Amino acid sequence: MEDSEGPPPPTEVSVFMAEEAYVYRIPPATTVGHRAETWNVNSWLQEVRVRVVSRDEDAWVRLEELETGNLFAECPVPIHVPLSTAVEPVIDSSRYFVLKIVDRDSGRHAFIGLGFREREKASDFNATLHEHMQYVRRKHTAAGLRTQYEEQLAANLAMAAPDSLPQATDFSIPEGQNLVLKVPAAHLNGGCSTPKSGFISSNRGRLSKTFSLLMDGEGNVIAGMSPRTTVDEMGLSPSSSTSSALPDGEGSIFLGLPRLSGAAPVHRDEWGDFVA
Repeated sequence: MEDSEGPPPPTEVSVFMAEEAYVYRIPPATTVGHRAETWNVNSWLQEVRVRVVSRDEDAWVRLEELETGNLFAECPVPIHVPLSTAVEPVIDSSRYFVLKIVDRDSGRHAFIGLGFREREKASDFNATLHEHMQYVRRKHTAAGLRTQYEEQLAANLAMAAPDSLPQATDFSIPEGQNLVLKVPAAHLNGGCSTPKSGFISSNRGRLSKTFSLLMDGEGNVIAGMSPRTTVDEMGLSPSSSTSSALPDGEGSIFLGLPRLSGAAPVHRDEWGDFVA
């Protein structure tokens, strides 16, 4: 039969003990706080052993009878409120404190005075309580940071989900689509020789030509086409010595394209049939 019980509760740990201390009846506090000189410190109510016990975030100051070891009174250490609401030092001595003791059964509380014979023990008692409060605060801070990290991680994962990602854009060229490119020609002057056709460009010495590429469905070039372009459209003027050398009488010129990879050969007779 499987054990259905959960994990065992945390174990109580004794983090401080003083073998000799005294409990006092105390008058009400003054406007500035409690003063030990008003307690009649030579007339105590009970001699006790002081023990500070912790269990995870919880802690208690337990006062035990010296002879029997029975619990005389217990002061729970607060977690979410200042320590001084339960353990308050007096204003005129470092060896005396005011404790808020609470009855386990009824929950009723009362205030009593606690004095240590040795100043060093009183200092250790005070330091132990403050260390426990710091431990609780650090634990709560770490828990808050962990919760914040988990929430941020969940948000990042939600943003990275496939449904939230933008659809990829298809940049492939459809089959049969013409791709138009404008390619500048070489300089006609400025260190370069004048071409044989004798054309001088009025567009800063450059000859430009527009042609089209025919693509297949896989993005490969299958044909190159160069439309007829007139001299006037390109901003060119023929020289006087070469005006008779035009391909035809309309002032049109044609630029041949090199055969591209995968392209079918294009046969074109620029001059037509020659008759002797």
